[in-house]
Amino acid sequence: MKHIKLAGLAPTLAAAAALVLAMSSAQAATLKLSGPVVAVAPGDTFNVMMSGTDFSTAIVGGGANLSFAAAALELVSVSFDPSWNFYVSAGTLDSAAGTVTDMSFNIFGAKSGSFEVATLVFKALQPGNTQIDLFGSDAFPFGSIDGEALAVTYAGTQVQINSPVPEPASWLLLAGGLGLLGWRRQARLDR
Repeated sequence: MKHIKLAGLAPTLAAAAALVLAMSSAQAATLKLSGPVVAVAPGDTFNVMMSGTDFSTAIVGGGANLSFAAAALELVSVSFDPSWNFYVSAGTLDSAAGTVTDMSFNIFGAKSGSFEVATLVFKALQPGNTQIDLFGSDAFPFGSIDGEALAVTYAGTQVQINSPVPEPASWLLLAGGLGLLGWRRQARLDR
């Protein structure tokens, strides 16, 4: 019977286990936008949700910058989840440029895992496929409960704005027919 030496196998298994743990914890903390599920029409208002996901380190707050196509969208309002209860700011809106700079949200205590941050209400202005982008704020980086800056990934969303539904042709045909009947009746009365 042959004996197999396992002495070199233990460090290999330990390294593999460390790699698996690193890969499973490597999921980055993300601040993301979630747009409307269905297409909207010009003139419609709709909500875009800002939320945090996969925050394995407890945070006390952070911030973000936002950009959007000013010709296609108008930012109507920003309302933060009530749990963000310390120094909350909707930032500086430049409607003409389609930007919001230095939104910030902080909390007495800490948050981790996945959480809601804010609801952004937009108004659709013109048809097309448009992007709403989210970026980090240099003025308000994400901070841990220990006071360390955290690396965060930012993810925007797309919004489909459909062309307005045209007036049905049957309504136009009906109006034309009624106009023709009125004209013929008037012609009979004039004889």
